Amino acid sequence: MNHKHGESQAGFYEFKSKYCGTDVSDTPRLSTLENENAKFKRVLQHNLLDNVVSEDLRGKIWRIQPTA
Repeated sequence: MNHKHGESQAGFYEFKSKYCGTDVSDTPRLSTLENENAKFKRVLQHNLLDNVVSEDLRGKIWRIQPTA
């Protein structure tokens, strides 16, 4: 059946493990949670990048300051 619809066996098992046991009423809630999760991942990546950049700048400023 998977090959008939162009779906791989791995894709079917991924779908089954993700959605097996959920009702149709759970679908909007699951979609909302997935969207929130994606948003939090983007925020985390942005904050991690900000930390790397600020650490890099702090290191450069520290090296540039003359020692007396």
